[in-house]
Amino acid sequence: MNINMQSIFTTISWRKIEQNLKIVVSVLIFISFILAVALLIVSVIKNRESIIVENDKLVRNNVCLTPGCIDLSSKILQSMDMNVNPCTDFYNFACGNFMKNTYLHADQYLANSFQDIQIIVYQQIKNILENSLDADELQPFAIAKQFYKLCMNTPAIERDGLATINSILKSLDGWPVIEDVNWHDTKYDWKQVMYLLRKIGFEPNYFLTVKIVVESSTHVISLNKPEFGIDAESLANGLSDNATQNYFRYMVDVARMFGANQTKSIEELQPSLDLEISLAKIWLSSKQRLNDVSSQNVINIDKLQHRYPITDWKKYLKYLLDIPDFQITDDEIVVLQNHEYLDDLETLLNSTTKRTQANYIIWRVIHSVMPYLSTDFRNRRLAFRKETYGEQLLLPRWKECTLETITNFWESVTNAYLRTHSHQKTKQTITDMFSEMGKTFLKLIEKSNWMDNSTKENAYDKAKGLPYYTIFSDEMNDDALLNFYSTLKFNSENYLKSVLSIWSFKSNNLFKKIREPVTKKDKEWDVSMVYQMGVPQGLFQGLFFNQDRPKYVNYGAIGSIIGHLLTHVFDEYGRQYDKNLDLFDWWTDSTKDAYKNISQCVADHYNNYTVAETGRKLYSKHTIHEDIADITGLKVAYLTYNNWSVHNNLEPQLPGMNFTQNQMFWISAANMWCTKYRTEYLKYILMLKPFSPSNYRVMGSLRNLAHFSRDFNCAQNSFMNPEIKCKIW
Repeated sequence: MNINMQSIFTTISWRKIEQNLKIVVSVLIFISFILAVALLIVSVIKNRESIIVENDKLVRNNVCLTPGCIDLSSKILQSMDMNVNPCTDFYNFACGNFMKNTYLHADQYLANSFQDIQIIVYQQIKNILENSLDADELQPFAIAKQFYKLCMNTPAIERDGLATINSILKSLDGWPVIEDVNWHDTKYDWKQVMYLLRKIGFEPNYFLTVKIVVESSTHVISLNKPEFGIDAESLANGLSDNATQNYFRYMVDVARMFGANQTKSIEELQPSLDLEISLAKIWLSSKQRLNDVSSQNVINIDKLQHRYPITDWKKYLKYLLDIPDFQITDDEIVVLQNHEYLDDLETLLNSTTKRTQANYIIWRVIHSVMPYLSTDFRNRRLAFRKETYGEQLLLPRWKECTLETITNFWESVTNAYLRTHSHQKTKQTITDMFSEMGKTFLKLIEKSNWMDNSTKENAYDKAKGLPYYTIFSDEMNDDALLNFYSTLKFNSENYLKSVLSIWSFKSNNLFKKIREPVTKKDKEWDVSMVYQMGVPQGLFQGLFFNQDRPKYVNYGAIGSIIGHLLTHVFDEYGRQYDKNLDLFDWWTDSTKDAYKNISQCVADHYNNYTVAETGRKLYSKHTIHEDIADITGLKVAYLTYNNWSVHNNLEPQLPGMNFTQNQMFWISAANMWCTKYRTEYLKYILMLKPFSPSNYRVMGSLRNLAHFSRDFNCAQNSFMNPEIKCKIW
């Protein structure tokens, strides 16, 4: 055995250096924190008799010294760069030192306050999951803890993972790239494979996705776009796109790890990649041709069969839903989310060999379970994600298992969390904020000059139904939880089988709704597929919210998030649902035309930003709805707070912060978005995410709000106070 001793000693020495550097950095950070707190205390003592006169009111001896105020002030001051002119670059004014001093750990692709809260919540949930089982533990909680333990049992995963997936592949007649000449396509039918996958627990959405949605207060079947292994835009660019190149190498390497020949893998899987590229292209092309959020088509099975005769739709949907005693008639209603995609899909599949179909389907099956296999497979997946998204390390095992348990046992885990970390006073305060902001939004609707009277009346009617839009997860009682999980056949044999049993349970729960009456919760869930109307209760802490600090910072942070979500109730997506959350477009044609004209201003504004790290401009076509919600949400939160402050006493300052109430609102709103990204992940956001990077969410919003530039006395035509501002509401 040849051992490179120099490389070993080099590695050891660098590890020592790295360890020493980490110790030094940790000590410096601790000292900096102590100094910051000390400076705050000195500042408070020094300024106890000071008088401050700004744009607002006179303040004397009015400093908030609650733990919440001191902690928040320390965090904000550590993030801000006071050397930056707020009228020149408000993001760096609020976040400059955060950007300079934040170090991304190897398992992070970004760092911000949302991530900080996420870690806190993960730790809290980890503690719940690691508590020993009580004899009288409620079964849904006990099963969640059992699942967490299966996930943490890495020796068993190393031993059983590959054998389990190989057994599944065998039941599906194998992967042609591995079976080679032993695989025969004589009896192969991709639809039969989909039925088998559904029974095993997979969601067979590789060619199209079948869901149950609400249509006219009835549950109906929906046919929608497929899910892709990577984003459709990258796939459509073919192998000229780095992400697609990475994806194909990943595909070939995984086939080799399963025993396939490298050369044979490239030869066999290239057509499979071409199939996925074609699927992405026809989806994007049909989406672009329709180019409307209301492009769905409602037809019955009989018409569906005549329009797309190659597939036996009654049989396909009956077996895919896999519901006992379920029959489909010719009158069964189906919602086509994109009928032009289906037109092209039949043609594509008809011209694709069965071997290529099989290679692609099995690849997607394996791709979906890679996180649940042994370390060598998980490391290869990490290498792909590192190249594509900038991920550096596998998550610590406890964090990964906590996340998987949350994802797979959402109802159980959230209820366990709410029972120990939910506070009625906080819920009441947030509910009151939501109510007051709803009133503010109604005033904006009333003043809007682009909505005609008919649309305004519909908006008022919808506003009356705002109680439908709950912003808290409902806590289930014991009976409700037991009933919810009563049909779960949990497989505790090994980790992968347990995951598949949960996936199967979730699909069963979704599909069985087809013959059930529509409930209020069903409507909320269906609407949330279009826009998310809910604030995770984990956000009611940290920079976002605290009961023992002034309202101006709470409204700036959590208030602007609530305002953002509230905007979606009435915007171009929210217009698809009426006051009862039934699918109904309540905008008139003239309102739609007027909205397009004024929203173009926002698109033009954001399209002018160039992201320095990537050299790419923002693409507002992807982000326009979120950009508008950012601007509007801030405005609604600001106006609501100002309305409150007019009728209440002046609030105390945060210690060490010589700013007015209104200025602190904007600082709080911006500080919440201080974010450091890995460049690869930033590229991913620009290409795929429906929202702009954090700094542009701040800059783009504030530059379009006259209240901001007034509160900071920004000169006309300074960068933060452009003459032309976009006004939606």
